[in-house]
Amino acid sequence: MPLTFEQLSREVVTRFLQSVVVVDDRASLRDDDSTKPHTLLKPTRETIDVAAPATSGTDTVSDSKHELNARLLINVFAEKGLVCGVIRPKFQEPFEDKAINAALRADITVLDWQLQGTGAIDPDKDATSIITKIIEREKSQNRIRLIAVYSAENPDRIKGKIEEILGTFGEFKTDDDGYTFIQNTLRIAIFAKDGTIGADPSRTVKENELPDKLIGEFIKMTMGLLSNAVLESLAALRLNTHRILGNFPPDLDAPYLTNRALLDEPEEAEDRLTDLIAEELQDILEEINIGTVANLDTITKWLKYKEAAGKSYTLKIIKGGNTTNKVFTCEELNDLLGNGKERWKCKDEVPISKLHQLALTDMFHCNEETCKFLDEKYVFTAIMRSRYGNRKPRLTSGTVVKKQSSEGDPQYFICVQQPCDCIIRTKETKRTFMFLPLSKATDGRFQVIIKEANEYSKFVYSDKPYDLTSIEFTFPEEFRGLIESEETDGKFCFKDSKGNEYLWLGELKPQFVRRILQTVAAKLTRADVDEPEWLRYHSK
Repeated sequence: MPLTFEQLSREVVTRFLQSVVVVDDRASLRDDDSTKPHTLLKPTRETIDVAAPATSGTDTVSDSKHELNARLLINVFAEKGLVCGVIRPKFQEPFEDKAINAALRADITVLDWQLQGTGAIDPDKDATSIITKIIEREKSQNRIRLIAVYSAENPDRIKGKIEEILGTFGEFKTDDDGYTFIQNTLRIAIFAKDGTIGADPSRTVKENELPDKLIGEFIKMTMGLLSNAVLESLAALRLNTHRILGNFPPDLDAPYLTNRALLDEPEEAEDRLTDLIAEELQDILEEINIGTVANLDTITKWLKYKEAAGKSYTLKIIKGGNTTNKVFTCEELNDLLGNGKERWKCKDEVPISKLHQLALTDMFHCNEETCKFLDEKYVFTAIMRSRYGNRKPRLTSGTVVKKQSSEGDPQYFICVQQPCDCIIRTKETKRTFMFLPLSKATDGRFQVIIKEANEYSKFVYSDKPYDLTSIEFTFPEEFRGLIESEETDGKFCFKDSKGNEYLWLGELKPQFVRRILQTVAAKLTRADVDEPEWLRYHSK
C-alpha cells in the first residue's frame, strides 16, 4: 500500500534522528520483571538520594510513579535507531551545566519537571532553569529544538510556568489544547507519566510509547517538502561521516604539504580545503539523488495531505476585468506541477501569460497571515549565503553593504572584486575594491533581495562599466587574508580609508556574483562599431 505524506515524513525523520538526552532524578536501570525483595538499609543521606520522597504538597501520584525505567526507555529508543542518554542528578549535585551541554548536542531533550537533584527540598525547584538556559544559548541560532517535559506532575500545573519562561523571550503560540508551546523554531511539549492523577488522557504516555510520541512531535516541526529533503540530506551525511573521513586519512598530509609548497601563494591551499570538503559532501547528495525526495509523486501526496486537513486550493483569477475564485482539485494541480503551465489542461481557464503573477503561493500555502513574504524569503534563501557560527562577515566578492549618509538617502553597493583579489597576501596596507551600485526596485522588476531589519527589500544593480565604483580600504601592515568587519551593537561594518562606514547586509552566492561579473565584462569588451543608422534601426 502506498505511503501517505505523513508516513513518508516519519520515515525521513526516523532516519535523521540519532540522539535523545533524558534528565530525570528518579531514573533507574531496574528490570521490568524484577521480583527481588528490596534490602533494608540503614537510613542515611545517600539512602534518601536513592528513594527521594515526592515533592511535599503534591497529590499527583504515588511516589513510585515518579520513577523512570531508564533501561526500558534506552531499549525502545534503540529499536528506533536512536541513542538515548540518561542523566540522573544526585542529591545536591550541580548537574545543570552538563545537562545543558548534552541537550545542546542532542536531537531531542526530555526533562522531568521536579528535579530533586537541584539541592534543597523545595517544591518550587523544577526544570525552568534548564529550559531558560537552553533558550538563552540558542535564541540567536534559529535552530530547530524539541524539548519534552515528561513528568508525574500534573501537566496543568506546568503550563503556567512554561508560559512565564517563554513570555520573557517574546511572543509564542500554543497547540494541543495548551499543552504544547511554539516560539519561532522552538517546540516544548508537556506529557504526563503513566498513572499521573488528574492528567488529560491524551497527554499521558507510557515509557514504551514515548519514542513514537516524540518522533511525532518532531515531525510537526519539519513535515514539508523542502525540510524533508534537508533532513534526508543530513541523514545521508551522518551515515557517511566515517566514509568521508576514510577518504582523507593522515597519509594525505604529506601530498597536501607538497601542494602547498609548490604554490606561488601557499595560503591558497587553505582556501582550497573548503572546496575540497564541500565537493565531497555534494558527491554524497548527488549519489542519493536528493531531489527525488520532493518529486511529483511526493508532491501529490503533499497536496492530498493538505486537502485532507481542510485545505482548499483557491486561486484568484483576473480575466477581462473580472475577478473570480477558482477552486482546483489535487488532480488539476498535479497536472500543472507535472506538465508546466504551457501544457496544463486548465490553461484555457487561466491567463497563462500572467500565471506567475497570480497568487500561486497563496493558493498552496495554508496560512494567509504568514504568506505575505514567503516568495521574498524563498528568493533570499536561494541567492544569499547563510551565516552560521560566530565568525565576523568579511569583505569579498558578492558582499552587499549600505553606506549611511547624513545628507540624503543611504547608498547600497555590491562588491564585484574577483574573489582572489579580495584576499590580501602581500605587505600592502591599502587596496581598492570594486563595487556596483544597487538601487531599490520601483517598477516591480528586481534582481536582488536583501533582508534588513527583518524586512525584505528588492534591488536592481547597474551592469554598466562606467557605474563601477572604487572604494579604498586600509588594513594592518601584518594583515593576511580577507578584510574582517567590526561589530558594533550587534551590527557589522567595514571602514574605508577615509573613515566612512559600510554596514554589512549579506553576501550573494558565488554563482550569482559570477553572472554579474560576466554581464559587466561582456559590456566592457563589446565591439564599438560605427554602423549606418538605417542598419542599426532595422537590426533591432
